[in-house]
Amino acid sequence: MSPSCLSPPASFWRRLLVFVKKEPVLTPSPNLLSRFARLLESPSRSLSHPLLDSFLARPLVFPPSLRVVGIGSAVIGGAGKTPVAIEYSKQLKSQGKQVAFVSHAYGAHPESACLVRPDSPIDEVGDDALLAARSLKDFDVPIFCAPSRQQALNEAAKHGDWIVVDGILQASPKRLTRSVLVLDLYAPFGSRRCLPFGDLRASPQACIAAS
Repeated sequence: MSPSCLSPPASFWRRLLVFVKKEPVLTPSPNLLSRFARLLESPSRSLSHPLLDSFLARPLVFPPSLRVVGIGSAVIGGAGKTPVAIEYSKQLKSQGKQVAFVSHAYGAHPESACLVRPDSPIDEVGDDALLAARSLKDFDVPIFCAPSRQQALNEAAKHGDWIVVDGILQASPKRLTRSVLVLDLYAPFGSRRCLPFGDLRASPQACIAAS
């Protein structure tokens, strides 16, 4: 599979709204942002529960000196987290940071923590990890996956002081250094119904508060 088959089309980037610390980073148009603000201010009709909201914080242990950035979304499925995580890694690298990338290896079965290469078998590392490896191969950003994020993070910490973790919005017990919430601007909270009745990971308010 060629890298071009895995890369998102240009139209993908026009549909994204990315929040870092609750401030908009990508602002496609004022009228769409206004629509998004009304969604946040309106009473939530989603079915939520404190236990569901706690699912946003994944258990991760890392030393205080390590800076960890989480790239997460409000909904289950393809919200565009991986392309944003890749671009975020490039930005950190351009600022002179030593960056490593942790992928989630969904759909794959790595036997242990491993370095993902552009030609790694897709069934061992997953398509998102492979996309990251091919997109970042010229930026000196190593990509790691493992049976668990903790194992991948432990390995990545040996290669960078800034770690970008694809697929989580927040961690516990220690909060992430930065948390990036990736939303589709036209359907930021999907069905607006929480699991198991919809595709929301937690209430919209909880997702915003976690970022």
